[in-house]
Amino acid sequence: DIHGNHEPADVAPHNSHLPNEQDREELDQYIGAHVTLPSKDGESEILAKVIHRKRDSNGHPIGTSNPNPILDTRIYQVEFPDSHHAEFAANVIAENIFSQVDSDGHNLSFFEEVIGHRRLDSA
Repeated sequence: DIHGNHEPADVAPHNSHLPNEQDREELDQYIGAHVTLPSKDGESEILAKVIHRKRDSNGHPIGTSNPNPILDTRIYQVEFPDSHHAEFAANVIAENIFSQVDSDGHNLSFFEEVIGHRRLDSA
């Protein structure tokens, strides 16, 4: 055209700022997951929720997805029940998720205490 643009009008220019599939949080299998992770003091494990990917100063997600969890370099923000946040690498999250599943794929859960239990004589 008269402005020196030689691309056909129906082809959108490449935009490197558009998120690729691995950066789209709505497609991320870890976001929203509940996983048992080490507490702040490292003495116990606490059920926490993965809330989003960690981002750099330009707003780009940190790390790269890989089907092999050992090579996955993504970093996630995790929220604990006391509302504090911590960062965990994808491979740590994956390791803890896999450790909570048995060989048949069933979730292994545990609880710390029973509160308000009553036993009736009729039971």
